[in-house]
Amino acid sequence: MPIFLDEISRKHELSGFNVFEVDEFQGIQKIYVVEDTTEEDIFARFLLERNVYEYDRVDRIERLFTKIIQPSIFEQVFAGQGPFLQILPMNSGEFCNIRHGFKKLLPQKKYHRNPLPTWYAEIQRQVEGTHVTATMVNTMKDFGPVKTVFFCDTCGASGSTDSIGANYVIQKWGKASDYKSLEHIVIVSACTSWQALEKVSAICKKAKVQLTCILGQVIFEVVEGPGVLGLCKTDLPILMPESEGKPGSVTTRDFYERAIKYNQGKLICAVGDVGASLRKTVQYLKECMEEMAILKMDLNKPEWSWILHEYVTFRKMDIYLPAHVHSHFVQYM
Repeated sequence: MPIFLDEISRKHELSGFNVFEVDEFQGIQKIYVVEDTTEEDIFARFLLERNVYEYDRVDRIERLFTKIIQPSIFEQVFAGQGPFLQILPMNSGEFCNIRHGFKKLLPQKKYHRNPLPTWYAEIQRQVEGTHVTATMVNTMKDFGPVKTVFFCDTCGASGSTDSIGANYVIQKWGKASDYKSLEHIVIVSACTSWQALEKVSAICKKAKVQLTCILGQVIFEVVEGPGVLGLCKTDLPILMPESEGKPGSVTTRDFYERAIKYNQGKLICAVGDVGASLRKTVQYLKECMEEMAILKMDLNKPEWSWILHEYVTFRKMDIYLPAHVHSHFVQYM
């Protein structure tokens, strides 16, 4: 049986949102999972609807991050926790700005100009087989003493980006630095994994820094190995089951049942390659088609029929697709 947020958390019901507060689970000190209960349903739709890409996906990510910080919960969590800094990884996190939601938390007189200073981090990832490492490329300017750092990113799968970010800010403001001011790291993500959170948690515990995680809708378990496509990309399926020593993907019971129907019970990745979906549309759609062919998704279902139109376009443009994609898709033409 899957583990549900309803069983391991305290639920705060807000106007249009639920916030699930999880204490000391999987070695992680504090996790908040935010669920949108309005008609926009922004967190759930981001994780279900793979037919949103390019500018539409950018817009959805930006709107999601304006909503993920809920003042009625987090104004108490972050009271007296400044000075603050927000770090956004370039290429994956530059659309994840929480400034507009965050400014409601702070005394306006004190932070009337720039409530949340922001640094755009250039992080370079290296892939060798199934091993992913990351290095910081650019140098941060001097922000002075910082007490709380928000590390905001769309996705955290392998944990390489989050880990390099945590190590960097600890080196800059931790107990061994000149400032010795850092007390709190906050991971804010629309889609992240236990694996990523556990890596950051280990770094924070070693440095004696508090860790809080603010996530959207699901805490994911990653697929071991190269994933459905046989590529070094970490799949994040909503329906990933619990296994020995691992909790599986954890969400609410209602969303889990919704995902079973939407994803046809298959371990399809919730988001695909987010970077490609924003900048490399052909690559993103090609990988979507391959994934759906391998998993034998029923493309007659209305939520997946959109990919048939893209397949027809690919054929008209004579864009190469593997034979197994054609053999699956022609059944539905």
